[in-house]
Amino acid sequence: PDDGTLSFALMYIPAENMHYRLLRDDDGTVMKECLNRHVLPVGPMSLFAYLQTVSYGLKGLALPAEGQELRRRVGRLRRDFSALVKPLATASTHLKNLNKSWEELERRTIRMEDSVNGMESRPEGD
Repeated sequence: PDDGTLSFALMYIPAENMHYRLLRDDDGTVMKECLNRHVLPVGPMSLFAYLQTVSYGLKGLALPAEGQELRRRVGRLRRDFSALVKPLATASTHLKNLNKSWEELERRTIRMEDSVNGMESRPEGD
């Protein structure tokens, strides 16, 4: 386990009949010794099931590491987003002020245009 390995070993018995005989004829002595040494005897029929179980277990162990990476990325995203809030508020205020100034400029332009039009429509000599 210190070297990144698991705390048990699979002992592959390549002949299914030998594996079956070990399980059937054993009075518990061989299996007890295997388990004391953290060794699981497996045959051709059970090897895949054990390997799948180990694979799922390792994937389960990897999830916390992926979760930490995800939390780190979400934290960075939150900081980046927070850095946008103040400039966005400032830009929004500037845009509102620009809109107010634009509307005031339009009103004054209309009044000035009306005044010029009124002066042009007066008969001369008035």
